[in-house]
Amino acid sequence: MEYEHLLLERCDPERLTKIIDGSAMRHRVLPGGVMTVEAERLCIGSSALHRGLYGMGILVDGAWPRERITVGLFLDSPADATTNGRICPRMSLQLFGEGCELNYRGPPRSHWFAYCVEREQLQRAALALHGGLDFGSGAVQFGLPGAPL
Repeated sequence: MEYEHLLLERCDPERLTKIIDGSAMRHRVLPGGVMTVEAERLCIGSSALHRGLYGMGILVDGAWPRERITVGLFLDSPADATTNGRICPRMSLQLFGEGCELNYRGPPRSHWFAYCVEREQLQRAALALHGGLDFGSGAVQFGLPGAPL
C-alpha cells in the first residue's frame, strides 16, 4: 500500500499533468478562486484511489489510464462541472472505459474522486453483487487487490 498527499499553493499547472497514475492530463487555470490544489493518492495493489480539491476554476484535457476503468465522483462543489460536453451535476458518479478521453471544466473549489481499477477486478465485484450477497449486518466486505480473502 502506498499513500501520497500533495498541497500546492500558487502551483504551476504543469505539475498536475500526471496527477492520475497512467494518465497525461493538461490543466489550464480558469478565472476565479484561489490558486491551490490538494491531492491525495492511495494505491492498493493495481488499483488507485485519487482525490482532488481545486481552489481555482480548471480546464482539463487528456485521457484516463489505458489499462484501468475509472469510476469518478464529483461532489461538494459550488456549481456543476462539464465532462466531455455534458453537464456533470454535483454529487454525481461517472464511469469511464480504459483510455477514455477526458475534457473536464470545473468550477473553483471542485472536489472529485477517481478510482482506477482493472476491468477484471471490477467485473469480479459486480458478479459477486449480482449473484446475491447476504447483507445481514448491513455491510459487506470485499478483499482489496493484493489482500488475502
